[in-house]
Amino acid sequence: GMASGRMEGHTHHATGIVWLQDDKIASASGDGTVKIWNVTTGENVATFPVGSEITSLQRVDANSQRLWLSTLDGRLLICDVGQNGALTQVA
Repeated sequence: GMASGRMEGHTHHATGIVWLQDDKIASASGDGTVKIWNVTTGENVATFPVGSEITSLQRVDANSQRLWLSTLDGRLLICDVGQNGALTQVA
């Protein structure tokens, strides 16, 4: 079914939202964080600081918990949700 309701937690506008698994989504924000949410409960289950405003968010591939992030300071990063938000700078 469709999830509805408000998930509060970012202190700035959201710049991307992607599905991770059946009950989890990731959101990125201008506040420089990636947050992981349980869509059933609305709970923010993890927050990963990136250090700069995030301008875009995409999944690396459909079967992965890795996310592409671009930042306002010009970085391209991979955030590995399955590894506690470990960041790898690509460019």
